[in-house]
Parts: sequence; C-alpha cells; structure tokens
Amino acid sequence: MLQISYRGRVADGDVTISHEHDGARWVKASDMRALLTDDVITDMAGGNDDVARLLAHIRTDLDRYLARVESA
Repeated sequence: MLQISYRGRVADGDVTISHEHDGARWVKASDMRALLTDDVITDMAGGNDDVARLLAHIRTDLDRYLARVESA
C-alpha cells in the first residue's frame, strides 16, 4: 500500500503509530519521488490503468511540491 501524507505539525503530545502501521515509515519527499519511476508505477499498477494514472498524478504532485520547496 502506498499512502502519501504531507508534512504537518503535531499541535500537542506525541505521535503514536498503532500495531496496524508497523510497516509505516517517514520518508523525504525527494526520496519518495526518486522511487516513483515509470517501471515502479507500472509494477504497482499491475495493469490497472486507473491506478497507473493515480500514481502518475502523485508523482506530478511531488514534482510540484519539490519545485516549490527548492525555490523557497
């Protein structure tokens, strides 16, 4: 499963990850973008064009985000 979460701040307390999220990890946006190659998108989509388009949109969003962060 790929879940893209954007950066935010915790207002109060500690972040707790439940047992359901044992495989969850934080990654830098640039590292995630580097992973989303055409081959990876094709493999993850498994022949489902809707999933491939969604992943391509996520890659585009990451490109936009990284361009904005780098120019700031």
